[in-house]
Amino acid sequence: MFHVTELSQFRKCRTAWSYKYQEQLQHKTAVNYNSLLGTNVHYALAGYYARDFNPIVQFKRKCEESPSSPEVDEMNILGTIMLEGYLECYKDEKLEVVSVEVPYTAMMGNYDLIGTLDLVVKIDGLIYGVDHKTCKTFTNPEDVSNDDQMSAYIYLLSKYFGYENVGGMIYNQLLKKIPASPQLLKNGSLSKDKSIVTTRQKYYDAIIENGLNPDDYEDILYKIECTYKFYDRMVTTRTEHELKTWEQNTIAQMSDMSTPLVYPNVSKDHIGGCARCSFYTLCRATRVSSDLDYVNEIRDTEFEVCTDEFHGTDMEEMSE
Repeated sequence: MFHVTELSQFRKCRTAWSYKYQEQLQHKTAVNYNSLLGTNVHYALAGYYARDFNPIVQFKRKCEESPSSPEVDEMNILGTIMLEGYLECYKDEKLEVVSVEVPYTAMMGNYDLIGTLDLVVKIDGLIYGVDHKTCKTFTNPEDVSNDDQMSAYIYLLSKYFGYENVGGMIYNQLLKKIPASPQLLKNGSLSKDKSIVTTRQKYYDAIIENGLNPDDYEDILYKIECTYKFYDRMVTTRTEHELKTWEQNTIAQMSDMSTPLVYPNVSKDHIGGCARCSFYTLCRATRVSSDLDYVNEIRDTEFEVCTDEFHGTDMEEMSE
């Protein structure tokens, strides 16, 4: 059985894939707070859509599970503000929830594919998967249309519900940014600096808090509403031919993964390159040294075998 996110990792780097999925290694001490923020936001939204729990309370509880640190405190503040804004942004939505954090499977040739969808909803009679993403900047629509993970989810939904009943995937993005507060000027008015990155609600609240007249700020409120977004949803679809081609390519990849030739994909890319990989020290040691005792010392000192239920699942692929 192969997991959706496992396919992506294999294509990026076979060595990292092997460490993570075959040996089930994880770094003992390194904490990726971006990933942790995404995990905790996912947890909060899962409770919200599954049982109508308050997502902010859920998020704070999840943060309390991490050892206290300035990074965790910052994450708590940022995530709380993100979720408050999310609730405000989508307060009037009416979604028919089909499933929350449920794994869907499909047989592909001689292999099983499994993928856990954050949320599945029905809109106007069609099934849509929803993928929550916490991000520093919104993803380009063209990138989403070429995203293999989205293709995999649409494929799984089509196998389960029938292609004609599936509308696509909703790429549900939450920006990891705190809306700025407008500056209060010496004359008692608020700055109308159009470069401010904030929400209409944040600016409006500042108007009321300072006892000012909203009518005097209609221009800047309109500008903010039209220019800045902290939440974005885009729908991505796939033709039947796209899914068939994706299926053929993926079966070939699964065959390769069954008896893999493992080697590193060395990259200096500043975003997703080797230096940012949690397995970097171990991978580099195996490449530069023939001393097995030295390599094993790094393995034993820095890494441990992880049996956590989310290790190697979609939960780890949610944040930039």
